[in-house]
Parts: sequence; C-alpha cells; structure tokens
Amino acid sequence: SAVAEARRAFETDTTNLTTLLHGAAIYLAMNRPKEAHALVMRLAPTTPPVGYHLAKSGDVAGARQLLERLDARPPEWGDESRRAFTYLGLGDTANALAALERATTAGELWPTDARPTDETYDSIRQSARFRVLLDRVGLGRFAPLIVGR
Repeated sequence: SAVAEARRAFETDTTNLTTLLHGAAIYLAMNRPKEAHALVMRLAPTTPPVGYHLAKSGDVAGARQLLERLDARPPEWGDESRRAFTYLGLGDTANALAALERATTAGELWPTDARPTDETYDSIRQSARFRVLLDRVGLGRFAPLIVGR
C-alpha cells in the first residue's frame, strides 16, 4: 500500500523532502490528518506546499501564521508560490489565483512544486485564469489533460 511504501521510505531517511511531502499527501488522501500534520511539521516553513498541507491537515491557524510571516518580512523569490499553496489549502481561490499570477510574473517555478495535475489545484482547475496561467508557464498545450483530470 502507499502507506507501507511511505513508512519504508521514512525509515530509510527521516529528513527526505520528497518522503515527507508525499507521505503527508498520502495521509491526507486517506483522511488521516494527524499523521499528515506530523510529517508537515518536520518540513521547513519555506517549503512551498507546507501551507497547503497545514491547512488541509486542520491547522488553519498555522497556515494563517505562515501567511502573516510572509507579509512581515521582506519579499523573497518563491513567496508568491508559498502564498498560493497556502490559499489553496485554505480554500481561498481568488487569492490563490492572484498569488499564482504574481508567482508566474516573478518567474517562480510553482508547477514544479506541485504538478498541475495534483489535487492541490482541484479548486481552480476549471478556472479560465488557471488556463491562462498554464499558457504563461508553457503548459498550455497540455491544458486538456490537466483541466480534464
């Protein structure tokens, strides 16, 4: 099972970014938010999908604090992607799309942080603004596969 594979990967390396992110996603998909949250808390807060996973695991306050920390410091490359993922986790699609637009303008690599077919984007997948973003990052020709998911 996916959980068994995640456990095996975690036993091999408890600090591996991919293991932690995929493990959290697996636990969320299995409706096991406490286990997902435990893995997310091991990640650096600068990891783009952390805010999404915090919110989806029920730690809405933690996700909002992440946004507050982003607003309180000087901007860095990657911040708009972090904001977008956090807003997606919180269900705020308008702010998520605006952040993705700013991330794209800034040349941030948000499509590599969570692949466009990932459930992270389900709430905006049918949006015309999301399709424009796919065009802007060079994935427009794949839009039927991404949007039709």
